[in-house]
Amino acid sequence: MDEELVKKLLFKREYQAAILNAPPDYLDRIGIPVMDDISIKASLDFIQVFVTGKLEFLLQLPKILRALKPGGLLWIAYSANNSRMPADVNRYILWAEMAKFGMAGIAMISIDDTWSAMRFQPVGKPKR
Repeated sequence: MDEELVKKLLFKREYQAAILNAPPDYLDRIGIPVMDDISIKASLDFIQVFVTGKLEFLLQLPKILRALKPGGLLWIAYSANNSRMPADVNRYILWAEMAKFGMAGIAMISIDDTWSAMRFQPVGKPKR
C-alpha cells in the first residue's frame, strides 16, 4: 500500500468510497477497499475519478455529485502537465466546469508522473 498517497488523499478506512476509471494497478497500489462503480442510491464519503475526456467527465458528473455525501471528499484526477497521455482535460478546465456546479478546487496533489488530482468542495464551505 502507498501510505503516502493514501495520506495525501485524506482517506480513512471507515469511509464508503468509490474510485472510477482508475488506471491499471492503481487500486492495488493504494490498497483500500472501494467500489469501482456508483449506484444511484450511493452515499459515499470519498470519490476519486480519473478523467481524460471532458465530455465523458461532464456526462458522469451529475451522478458523481449525487452520490457524494455532504462533506464528502471529491478528487478529480487528470493528466499531469508533463504527462504524454492524450487528454482534453486539465486543471483549468476542471476548475471552470466544476464552478458551474457550485464546486471550487481547494487542493492539488501529484499522484505520479502521469496523474495529478484536484480536490473539490461546494463553494463557500469552510476548507476541510
